[in-house]
Amino acid sequence: MAVAIDDCGRTHTDAQSLRERILADYDDHQVPLAIDLFCGVGGVARTLHSYGHRGPGWETLGIDVDGSKADTYPGHFLEWDLEEGLPEIVDELVAAGIVDVIWASPPCQFATNVQFRRDGKNLIPVARDLLSSIAAPVKIIENVTGAEEHLENPVKFCGGAFGLGVQKHRLFETNFFAHGTDCEHPSGGFEYCIGDREAPVESYRAAHGFRPDVGLTTKEVREAIPPAYVEELLRQHAKYGRVSVSPATDQAKRPGTRGVISEVGGSP
Repeated sequence: MAVAIDDCGRTHTDAQSLRERILADYDDHQVPLAIDLFCGVGGVARTLHSYGHRGPGWETLGIDVDGSKADTYPGHFLEWDLEEGLPEIVDELVAAGIVDVIWASPPCQFATNVQFRRDGKNLIPVARDLLSSIAAPVKIIENVTGAEEHLENPVKFCGGAFGLGVQKHRLFETNFFAHGTDCEHPSGGFEYCIGDREAPVESYRAAHGFRPDVGLTTKEVREAIPPAYVEELLRQHAKYGRVSVSPATDQAKRPGTRGVISEVGGSP
C-alpha cells in the first residue's frame, strides 16, 4: 500500500489525494513534473527546483521505499517499494501530460567499496524497466563507477571539471545524447574525500556545490548528486534534445541495437 506524504513530511494523505494536489498545482502554475525514483532525501529534487531560477524548473514527486526520507524530501513524496513496479499514480500523471523528467538513482551499495565490502541488490535493471514503461522526454539513471558494466553506454562526470571540492565520479545513462567531462583533478588533491566522516558539515555541503545551509547531514550529502551534475545534464538535453539514443531507458529502442544515435526532426 502506498503512503503519500506532502510538504516535506508535514501532511500525510493518500495517493489519490496526492494526485489531485499535484494536478491542481499544475493547473495553477503550469510547472511540469519530474518523477524522482529511489529519491532518497532529495538531492536531485533540490536542483530541479532551484534550476527554475535559470531555466524551466520542475515540481517533483519522489518515490522511495524508506518513508523516513519524507522528513527532508523537498517535494511531494510517496512511500513505495519500486521492486513491485510503479504505483498507479505515476501512470495517471503521465497520462495527464505533465511529466517531463524521470530520474532514477537506484541504491549503489552493491557496486560501492565501503570498507572493502559490497552488499545490497543491483536494482539498475529494475530502474531501467520502470523508465522504459514511462513516456517522458528526459530519462536518466545514475549510479557509481563500480556499476559501469550494468549501465548502457553511460557518461561519467568528475567533480574537478565543475570546480567542486570532491572528486565524486558518477555515471549517467540517458535516453538523449550526452557526453561526460574530463577528469580535472587539482594538483594538490581534492578538499575532501567522499568518505570523509570528519568534514565540517557546512564545508562538506559547499564542496559538493550545495548551499552551506541546505539542511542535509554529511551522510546525506555524501549520497546526494551534486547540483552541477544535474544542471549539466539538463543543459545537454536542451542542446542535444533532438538527438536521441536508444539505451534500455528509451521506449523506441530497436531490437538488436545498443546505444544507437539518431536524429529526430533534423540537426540540433
